[in-house]
Amino acid sequence: MKKLFVTVQVFILLLVILPARSEQHRIPLDSRGTTYTLRVLLNKSTETNFLLDTGASHTVITPELARRLELTEGHVVEHIPVVTANGRSTLPVVIIDSLRIGSYEITGVRAVVQDIEVKSSPLGGLLGMSALGGVDYMILRLRDRELLLQTSFGRTGEQIR
Repeated sequence: MKKLFVTVQVFILLLVILPARSEQHRIPLDSRGTTYTLRVLLNKSTETNFLLDTGASHTVITPELARRLELTEGHVVEHIPVVTANGRSTLPVVIIDSLRIGSYEITGVRAVVQDIEVKSSPLGGLLGMSALGGVDYMILRLRDRELLLQTSFGRTGEQIR
């Protein structure tokens, strides 16, 4: 009975705080141990796997993926200083016109170009929190291997700078 009461309270709270009209996007995840990957479509033409990293500030694409997307040196909008396990460096930032995960499309995605070392499977990049700026809330359902994104109706992804 107590569990039902708590569930009803949470449901009522969500009804109060959520926008009146909203969209929910269900994105399937593939798990490899404690990491999760998802399929992304970049610039409406190139599909690849990205690592979901909710602890990363930036979205990252590999140099090889940047070449496939024809994001050359002329497309670099800035260089940013970063600190990684390998030390300090300055990395280029490019703009990806569109990034689609499931039914959710993010436009004008700022992405750092950097090598990603992954032993298990090839990745085109890493989906960081900067790409999810237009999301009202997100739920990671690990047991069901899915990411739920809730957005205001008609709202597309916005970049956090």
